[in-house]
Amino acid sequence: MARLSEPLTQTSLQSYMFYQLRSFSPSAPDSTISYQAGMLQAAFTGAQFCTAVFWGRMADWEQMGRKKVILVGLLGTGIGALGFGFSSSFAVALFWRALGGGKLIPCTAEPESIEPYAKFHSLC
Repeated sequence: MARLSEPLTQTSLQSYMFYQLRSFSPSAPDSTISYQAGMLQAAFTGAQFCTAVFWGRMADWEQMGRKKVILVGLLGTGIGALGFGFSSSFAVALFWRALGGGKLIPCTAEPESIEPYAKFHSLC
């Protein structure tokens, strides 16, 4: 179930994204709406790309573990999807998509106290 939840939110979004973006700015041309839709998709995937190593290290870390990482991921996906659904502008929607893709790192990790994060941060 956990493995299916994120692809479900990712793919179901595509069916109504155009209409939600159109509601943000009704007079925008279709080319702008298409560009914004691409940016929303890229924000989620880009945030996942940037945080994958971090979450992998958290899963292997004894004080965090795989189960907690899965729960944080599910919670982050849910909160990101809800925030996106209630967005009233493109900028807010972009923020929630990126936050959902990154799985709420600012809310779950304190860089000073998590040694693997410090190693990851030094790589960037």
